[in-house]
Amino acid sequence: MVTPESQRVNRYIRGLAPKIKAHVTSSKPATIQGAVSMANRLTTDGIKDGLFKKKENVGNKRMSSDQKRNQGRAFRLGVAEAPQDPNVVTGTFSLNDHFAIVLFDSGADYSFISIKFLPLIDMKPSVINPGYEIKIASGIKVVTNMIVRGCRLELEGHTFTIDLIPFGHGSFDMIVGMDWLSKLRAKIVCDEKIVQILLSNGDILEVYEERPEGNVK
Repeated sequence: MVTPESQRVNRYIRGLAPKIKAHVTSSKPATIQGAVSMANRLTTDGIKDGLFKKKENVGNKRMSSDQKRNQGRAFRLGVAEAPQDPNVVTGTFSLNDHFAIVLFDSGADYSFISIKFLPLIDMKPSVINPGYEIKIASGIKVVTNMIVRGCRLELEGHTFTIDLIPFGHGSFDMIVGMDWLSKLRAKIVCDEKIVQILLSNGDILEVYEERPEGNVK
């Protein structure tokens, strides 16, 4: 029997890289979360084993499928390295009523959610076309065509909506990138390790690193 969930799974699998598609198909995932989790795990293993190489630009007058994708960066930092980086702010905040370890990163073009944390927020990813081509710190490019829209991020008593790309993040449950920061005209004050967010009433919400409360000026 063909169900809406199985159709979503099939659409997602069709957009995967050939080296991953066969393995995910043979596992017959019953849910979209299961398919995303397996694809990300296989991608991570493939990067470690050297199966996926950096893509080289090839001269071509026609726009390739790779060029049509939204391209971005997702730099991976650990909890230990983050305090030394002036361009990031870390903290624990509520995402869909679950506490998440969050990294605000001006070096990431998009916002991401860890595939391990994704099942907790009880939201299904949507398939998008074209997808995203994400360049991680090692220089490897990873392709994904999934996004979770309308997640609820609570910061110091204020609730914001954010769209998140399922991805592997290591130490963090969520990375807030420049797509969300620029949309809210937010900025990271590097020397003070503060995220400043302009609210609709003109006030500025300040989110401090590793502090339970922020202040509104």
